[in-house]
Amino acid sequence: MIRYDLHTHSTSSDGDLSPSELVSAAAEQNVAVIALTDHDTVSGCREAAEAAKKRGIRFVPGIEISCSELDKLHILGLGVDYSNAELIGEMSKCADSRRQRTYRICEALAEMGANVDAEKINSSVRGNVGKPHIARELINNGYAESVRDAFAKYLTAPRIEDIKKYELGYAEAVALIHKAGGLAVLAHPYQMKLTDAGLDSFAGKLKECGLDGIECWYSAFTPEMTKQYLALADKYDLLVSLGSDYHGVTVKPDIHLAEGISGSIIKQRELFPFECARCILNSLEIRK
Repeated sequence: MIRYDLHTHSTSSDGDLSPSELVSAAAEQNVAVIALTDHDTVSGCREAAEAAKKRGIRFVPGIEISCSELDKLHILGLGVDYSNAELIGEMSKCADSRRQRTYRICEALAEMGANVDAEKINSSVRGNVGKPHIARELINNGYAESVRDAFAKYLTAPRIEDIKKYELGYAEAVALIHKAGGLAVLAHPYQMKLTDAGLDSFAGKLKECGLDGIECWYSAFTPEMTKQYLALADKYDLLVSLGSDYHGVTVKPDIHLAEGISGSIIKQRELFPFECARCILNSLEIRK
């Protein structure tokens, strides 16, 4: 079974490993194809591409764009040109908004009795700042024991969740990915918390906007979910993709590259092989 992972994160957003370290980890774990899909940025793709060339791994430059219409509505861009000026320009707006959100979140945390320094957080982050970076500072200041604990105690509170950042609409995100030469893929559909009928209807709307694919193998999916999303792919003529959503040991410690949680992706692939007619790898220009 060839090992793939088309959904990973580095220090260019909220992952533990630098882009080159991520590629090295993939090489050591015999991952044949890896995509870097940091949140709202392609800033780590050049480093990852160079590292992949040295390590003999096939690399897919990517991005994960947060969209405004639904909570946890994320569109992956796979095979994007990471030098595309329009993509970089739009994502710079997202980066600025994320930094401003950090200040607002820290003000709210102070009112909740947890004092953390927004300026310190923003200045210490290599790439796009996110809630996991704030979580780490909460840990450093003794307010939480782990990233998961920080989210449970503070960062999922309604007053924090209500603090929004700049996001594109899903139609804009799909169009932007296409302009950058990539394929647009709906990430982890279950996280939007739609009913089965609601997801079916929404998948149709995304297809009308040009969506190319859907993530069907993912760390937290059950076999039933994989079967459901494969059926949606068939219904709407979508490509199918696979990704772990790997972040590293501090953010999502249970998730392993190309394997998921306790081998969940491996088990899904045994039931529903990834090497199928709709496999997105057949449509990607994979850079070596």
